[in-house]
Order: sequence, then structure tokens, then C-alpha cells
Amino acid sequence: MKRPWIALLLILAGALASLPAIAETASVGTKDLIEKPRDFDGKTIVFLGEAIGDAMRRGDHAWVNLLDANAAMGIWLPAADSDAIKDWGSYQAKGDVVRIRGVFHRACPEHGGDMDIHAESLEIIARGKASAHPVNQVRLVLMPLSLALASALFLAWKRREKSGKAATEAWNHWEGRRERR
Repeated sequence: MKRPWIALLLILAGALASLPAIAETASVGTKDLIEKPRDFDGKTIVFLGEAIGDAMRRGDHAWVNLLDANAAMGIWLPAADSDAIKDWGSYQAKGDVVRIRGVFHRACPEHGGDMDIHAESLEIIARGKASAHPVNQVRLVLMPLSLALASALFLAWKRREKSGKAATEAWNHWEGRRERR
């Protein structure tokens, strides 16, 4: 009878010991950081996003923008860590997906009150790649046809408007002659 209780206690102890590891791996998104900044201010968080733009070096540190599903967040990290990012997101390419662990500041005193994260560690989750933007062949054919149709309708409208003015002037002239009689 005592052995099942010991096994149960060991399982519970293991589960409780793993809770901090689980909490550390859960990432926080920009939506939560923007909507509830006081909840995270000064706390160590994990943030996951695509590296976009370029690293902006400032001495021995650099600014990196990471884009998640909602917005971009400024990350302040050692310049050497920014060198690990090889592919930067743009229209032509998807950037490296990066997980950082660092301290969130809702109004960083070191950086003029901006919202940022001071990274303590950086991990590349996935490498970036070129983005293909193929031209839709159907749209390529429909575009000149639509332009031609719109031009023809515009010219027909102008022609009708011009003939309508002439008819109105003739009617007004006729009405004017009838009244004089």
C-alpha cells in the first residue's frame, strides 16, 4: 500500500519541478505586451518572432526588430548576438525566426521611454528563405481587357452626354419659339 503513495508523490514532485521549465518556454506576444504592459514590466520573458529589417548597431549592442503575428518589437542585444541572424525579413524574403529571452520594459529609462526587450539569450528557431511573389496570369490578361472596357464605356458616356446637351439645347430653342407665338 505504501508503494503507490510513494510513486504518486514522486510523479507530483517531478511535475512541480518541471513547471518553471514549462513557464520559461511559453512565449509572450506583442498583443499581450501592448495591452497589458504592467503585467510584464521588468520581468524576464520569452519572445518569438521573425527578424525584419536590419540590425542597427550602436557600439557593442544592436537593435533588432522581431515581428510576430501582430506587430514588431524592438530588441536590444549584444552586437555579437545579432550576427547569428543571417536572413532578414523584407518583401523579397522571410527572415530568420528567433526566440529571445530577456527583460521587458514598458517604458525603458535607458532608451528614452520606448517599449523594448533587453535580450539575455538568442536562439535561431528556423532560417529565413526567399519569398516568391508569382504574377497571376489570369490577372495579367484581365487587366488590359478591363482597361479597354472601361475606356469604351467612358467614351460612350461622353458621346451620350454630348448628344444629350445638343438635344436639350434644341428642345429649349423649340420651346422658346413656341412661347413667342
